[in-house]
Amino acid sequence: GLLQIVLGVYRSGKQTLKGYSVEVAPNIIETKKFIMDNDKRVMLPEDTYTLPSVVNVKDGERQAIFHLTIDLNKLTKEYPDFGTKDICLIVEISNPSKYELNEYLSKTNIIIDGSAFW
Repeated sequence: GLLQIVLGVYRSGKQTLKGYSVEVAPNIIETKKFIMDNDKRVMLPEDTYTLPSVVNVKDGERQAIFHLTIDLNKLTKEYPDFGTKDICLIVEISNPSKYELNEYLSKTNIIIDGSAFW
């Protein structure tokens, strides 16, 4: 009943690999803009998913993965009309404890074909 979408953070560059952290959050404003004026798209309801608020990368490591976990049972039961839609959420990282973010690569669009689960 759970769908685990693998996401991650990655640090480029040749500097020594020191640990860092970033905040993770859904970007509701950008998601609303993305689905606006497209009746085939809906926003993933907040009560159907979990997402960590912070991701930590250890010293000596370049990257870390995390998951957007979606409760498919709840989604399909409580939102039956989503089966004909693309279910969308934009996830972003921000506030790195070290280094700079590439703003272009700091957001990702999650698009789920609802017909695959209904």
